[in-house]
Amino acid sequence: IIESTDTKTKDALIFLLDISQSMVMKSEEGSSIFDTCVQAIVQALKNSIISGGNNMVGACLYGTKNLHDNPLNLRNVHSYLKLDEPAAKSVRELEKLRTISEINKIGSVEESKIELDSALWACSSIFNQSELKKSRKRIMIITCNDRPYADPSSRARAIQKAKDLRDLDIQISLLRINK
Repeated sequence: IIESTDTKTKDALIFLLDISQSMVMKSEEGSSIFDTCVQAIVQALKNSIISGGNNMVGACLYGTKNLHDNPLNLRNVHSYLKLDEPAAKSVRELEKLRTISEINKIGSVEESKIELDSALWACSSIFNQSELKKSRKRIMIITCNDRPYADPSSRARAIQKAKDLRDLDIQISLLRINK
């Protein structure tokens, strides 16, 4: 997921994770979709560290209720993991996301309050603030929500922002998880 095939080009990837209520809701087995996604990202980071790549990875949460730390101070978006080369510290930070106390601290909103366009703006700003000169920039949206927007106008803004990112050569991938 993380590695670039060209040794001269860094691969910069931001995992854009939906932390809305349907993602963090625990199943009868005691785990959540969000927990499973974080586990997969942690494993991808570990693999990248082992392979010795110099690529960059970040994690941004959208649908947050209590924390809104991002370059543009947009609501319901939290830049959780700074865009940087994967390291043991990154793995530890992401593993904290699997704890109930961390989820409660961040909080999650109802699906009807999610604004994907704000999350895409935040990711764009993170890329702009990084010192990446020659890189392949990607955003991987991870959600179980078929409608990651609050209303039709938010949907239109999200589509326009996705087009703008495409024009800037920022690739967007969607990893849609079934509930």
